[in-house]
Amino acid sequence: MVQELPPQWRVLVTSRVAVNGANVLSLGPIKREGAMKLARDYLSIRGAARLAEEQLLRLVGVCNNNPLAIRLAIDSYAAGAELAAALEQTKERIVEFSYTSLVDHLPPEAGMVLEFLFGSADPRGRSEIGHLLDLTPDQVAEAINSVLRTSLVTRQMVEGNEKYTLSSSVHDLLLRTPRNPSVRADVQTRLREQQRLLADLEQSGSKDPLAEDFVPADAPDHVRALVTRMRRSVLGRSSRAEQLRYLGEIRIAISFDANEPVLHRTEGLLLEQLNDRFAAIESLTKASTCRGDDWSARLLLAEFLRDEQRLHEALEQTERLLAEDFGSSLAVGVRNRVRLFRAHWVTVLWLKRFEDVLAATSGWRTAGDLRSAQTALRVSTFQRILDEFPQAASERIKTVRALVECLDEAFRLDGYLPDVVHEGFHAIDRLDRLGQRRVLSPEEVALCASLFDRHLPAMCGNRRDYSLSDKAIVALVTCFRDLPCAGTNPLKDARWSDLIDLGEEDDSALADAGYETATITRVFADRGFAFARVFDSSRDFYVHRSATDLSEVDFGKLRPGTLVSVLAADSAWASTGRAWPAKHVMLT
Repeated sequence: MVQELPPQWRVLVTSRVAVNGANVLSLGPIKREGAMKLARDYLSIRGAARLAEEQLLRLVGVCNNNPLAIRLAIDSYAAGAELAAALEQTKERIVEFSYTSLVDHLPPEAGMVLEFLFGSADPRGRSEIGHLLDLTPDQVAEAINSVLRTSLVTRQMVEGNEKYTLSSSVHDLLLRTPRNPSVRADVQTRLREQQRLLADLEQSGSKDPLAEDFVPADAPDHVRALVTRMRRSVLGRSSRAEQLRYLGEIRIAISFDANEPVLHRTEGLLLEQLNDRFAAIESLTKASTCRGDDWSARLLLAEFLRDEQRLHEALEQTERLLAEDFGSSLAVGVRNRVRLFRAHWVTVLWLKRFEDVLAATSGWRTAGDLRSAQTALRVSTFQRILDEFPQAASERIKTVRALVECLDEAFRLDGYLPDVVHEGFHAIDRLDRLGQRRVLSPEEVALCASLFDRHLPAMCGNRRDYSLSDKAIVALVTCFRDLPCAGTNPLKDARWSDLIDLGEEDDSALADAGYETATITRVFADRGFAFARVFDSSRDFYVHRSATDLSEVDFGKLRPGTLVSVLAADSAWASTGRAWPAKHVMLT
């Protein structure tokens, strides 16, 4: 039909729905003066009673200067309706007519968007819409473009992001005539679950900015809820199938919110759980370069880069963290301050900057919560010095003496903590190599023999993978018994003959009487009790001071890792999962 029109003619279509292939000419609303004239003229044409000026102003105001609304209102008034009733009836008819004609032309996804916006009092962005409706970015874009061609949805900018909301009249019509009740119910359920997750995050979420599962407060609510739901998986406490499913969800979320660092960090943690370290590093790198700074991602990235021997890149990350004072910040928990300390200084150690590490750990005795980590690193540095550099005898004895003194003091101050015992065994392995090569001086042998005599039984007692009866330990003791020693060699004592022949210092008579060998795990000296655990970790004991032969002062000197013989009391507590009370406890 259009092709048959004269060349100068044009077809004008008035519609609130865009026509494909047509040039869109937007018409603004007529001015109030024009609307007033239209109302007066149409009242005259309809032969209706004249309206006062105030009534005319009210009519055009309620009709929003819309010609069709003015005409319908005057038609109702001319038919005998009160002006107020005519205006209300007109408003409902206009909105319902427009709503029905518009919605019937929308694709299904656009109808889902309307139902989603109906369930939310706040403006919502595309990422929230896609997340809660399980739509792809392309589907959301098509649906949003469809509703934006109509007047059903209002677009607004909120903090630089485009968001959408329904007008009140459209909201009322959706209330009366839902387009898709199942979608509405599903959206409501998901929004309630999102609120539950956010409440759970507020109550139990980590406030530590270096924690792996830290969720920043400035992230969008739907992102925070999504990451909170995945906390168990990113920490490795769910099945592989669930981790893969969550990885797919996170990647869809990233397609909407590519600049949210917590999403990239969560993707990296899931990839790490799925044993894809290099992809995890890539995700954490993206997290560290997004808007703002994701400090948790930087620490994880530093740890992964260090483990992959990309040492200089790892240092770049830890130096940023240390420059922000996270190493001493009260907002950071002990565990994560230790992680940061190790991520940085172990990297420095692996770069063989031994003097820098020794200088950084020179105050290890007064390092507070970091003392165990600093001690372990210092011991590791001494052993690497012994391993890496051939030293003159005068220099080597200084290193051996410093190593022995460090372990002695650490065990005296804190007992046999796992990290220090672990590095202690590595150091003993280095000393054993030197002993086997018979390059140690009598003075060095004396230092080593005294260290083994004082601590080796307790160290073995605190590690499942070491025992005094192991061939390696027997060979170590035998080697140092045979080396020339300055002064008396304590390893030649008959006690050590029994130990290396019979293993741990178990007393058969005590064992027959029901005593079990255990190690002290926690001490509460001010409250008069401690906890101990048997070697196979099958049960814990509650040790009250009255069950020991120790004075209050001596009880206060107990340290984690101390070996004890425990006689269990007859008790039903064990069935409730509590530590079993000890009837009698002796130091071994």
